[in-house]
Amino acid sequence: MRSRGFGIPEPNSVAALLIMRALSPRQRDWLPGSMREDEPWFWVWGQGPAEEKPQMYPFPLPVHLAPHTLLWTTWGGAAWLDGWKGIRQYGAIAWASTIPFRSQTWWHLSAEHLAAWDRDFVEHAHLNGKHPLSLPGFPRTSLDEDRYDLIRLHTLADELLVRIGEPFLYQHLERYYSQRVPLC
Repeated sequence: MRSRGFGIPEPNSVAALLIMRALSPRQRDWLPGSMREDEPWFWVWGQGPAEEKPQMYPFPLPVHLAPHTLLWTTWGGAAWLDGWKGIRQYGAIAWASTIPFRSQTWWHLSAEHLAAWDRDFVEHAHLNGKHPLSLPGFPRTSLDEDRYDLIRLHTLADELLVRIGEPFLYQHLERYYSQRVPLC
C-alpha cells in the first residue's frame, strides 16, 4: 500500500485495496507479494485541444504532457488528489499542469493554453486589459501583478475545465454504458 508519509496511507491506495478485497473470493494470497515503485496508481483519459481522439495516460502523469491537456476519469478517488475536481458521483476532471500557490494547488495555464480550447471565452475575459492598482479608500497592495494574473488565469482555467471537461466525462460514460466497451 502506498503512503503519503509515515503512518499516513494514500487514500487511492486504500480504496483500491478495499475494492479488490471485496471482489476477491479468496481468503489468502489475493495480493501480489510486491509492487514496482513506478507502477501507475490508475489510468486516466486525456485529450489536447487539437487531438481527435482521447488517449490513456498512467497516473502519476508523464512529464511530457502539454499543460492544457484535459484529463478525466470515472475513478472518483482521483478527486482526493490535489488539482482534481470531482464531478458528482461520475468521476473527476483536471488539467495536466498545476503549481503550488498559497498552500493550495493552482492550474498552471497561460491565456494561450486556454484560448486553444475556447478563444471567445478568453477574449471575453479581457486578460490583457489594464487593471487599476488601487481604488479610493482601498489600495491593492496585497498582490503584485504576476500573482494577480495567476489568480485570474486559475479562475478562468477552473471555469473552462468544468465547461469543457464535464461533457467529455459524460460522453465517455454514455459510450461505455451504451456499448459496454471502453472509449478508444
